[in-house]
Amino acid sequence: MKAEKNYQSIVFAFLIFIILGSALVGTSKPPEPIDYQVIHPDCQEYVKDEDGDGLMGFIEDMECWDYPYQDGLGETDSNNAFSTPQNPPYQTYYDLTVDFVRLFVNFECGGVLQNCIGTNFDDEVAFYCFFEQNVMTNDFYSIFDRAFNQIQTIQDDGSLQMLNFCNAFPASTMINELPNMGTQESENLPDNPSGSPNGGMGGK
Repeated sequence: MKAEKNYQSIVFAFLIFIILGSALVGTSKPPEPIDYQVIHPDCQEYVKDEDGDGLMGFIEDMECWDYPYQDGLGETDSNNAFSTPQNPPYQTYYDLTVDFVRLFVNFECGGVLQNCIGTNFDDEVAFYCFFEQNVMTNDFYSIFDRAFNQIQTIQDDGSLQMLNFCNAFPASTMINELPNMGTQESENLPDNPSGSPNGGMGGK
């Protein structure tokens, strides 16, 4: 009889432990999403000239390249008065360009790569590399290098190294999904099965 009581006590204690554990797990809160500093609205509006210099948004305007973030002055010349501190957290410059290119495809091409601005690339990586060389009036590598190393308005966040995939040759060996440094806010663009690595523009 004593052994049976001891057994019941052990089972009861175990059940209490399970119940308490479940209650504690159930009340734990998921981590809050991080609110990053992202692109300035002036820079995102690539079809408008906000400061009268004839250059429109992130595609053309050097002020946007030198400091594209929303806590800056957008297209207005800030005389390099801004510099990214450690806090609040900033979207990495590479991830900012990825979000911008995807936004462009969504606005101009309905989020579809097929026949987007006269090209027919098979995936978002190939289009991104085309965009930075043929749509931007300056390439991303030069923009990053100036901001990080020349005028130092943005702390080097590793974005320069992220562009290596654009040097893949032949293009068919390129990765087919844009890498993520962990701060992107956009979704991957769907592949285009009817497209090609060169976007229908010759080459391999």
